[in-house]
Amino acid sequence: MIRVLTVPADPEAPHALIQMSPTDLRGFQTLVGGSIERVDLADVGSLWANEDGLRLCLGLNERATALAAFHAPRFGWDLQIVGDTYVTGPVDADGLDTDVPDTLVGLLTAEQVRLEVRRSGGDWADNGTHPGLLAAYAAVWEKVGLLADFKPGSRFAVRALPVGTAAGEPTAGSVTDGEAVWTVWGDRVDPYAVRQTRQQAQAAVDKAAAEGDAGVYAAHPDGTTLTPTPTR
Repeated sequence: MIRVLTVPADPEAPHALIQMSPTDLRGFQTLVGGSIERVDLADVGSLWANEDGLRLCLGLNERATALAAFHAPRFGWDLQIVGDTYVTGPVDADGLDTDVPDTLVGLLTAEQVRLEVRRSGGDWADNGTHPGLLAAYAAVWEKVGLLADFKPGSRFAVRALPVGTAAGEPTAGSVTDGEAVWTVWGDRVDPYAVRQTRQQAQAAVDKAAAEGDAGVYAAHPDGTTLTPTPTR
């Protein structure tokens, strides 16, 4: 059994943590009301939605849209997640989903969320604290003009952090696996920051390199960087 986070489209319906078998396809389809479609959450997990949600004109899922926007490396800000969704952790060696990370759950439960912006080669800059994930997501749209004040051509990463969880500090559910907020940069990868283990960050770098991104690397808060694993 694994821990799964359900995120309903109805803004009044609470998200919930449930236990499910990772092989229960029919059960997962029931959660979204049809065939499932995966949205990659930057190697920290997956968000699953109804594959036919747009065609069926399902309602906008604001929480899922915000969660995906801050984690999916190639997620377009003009795209939308619709219908009921659920979130799982990264896949294991057998290709099965694992427990949803506490960090993803924390973003939905935090009363305050801090936005930070980082330019390539620079430090993280505080971009304000907001009352919850949805307010932080809305603030990105409102403050997008501020990014244009930086040097043209620069690349940026934006991250959302629950207030009280400092960057680089493990959460209660990650004490044993050494999670930290790694930032992934690349020529073909939109910059993104996500709390994950060193192994997961290295896997993300190697995956991007295998897809043809020669300039990809991951940066740790202490200055450590990970480059693609050499291949023979």
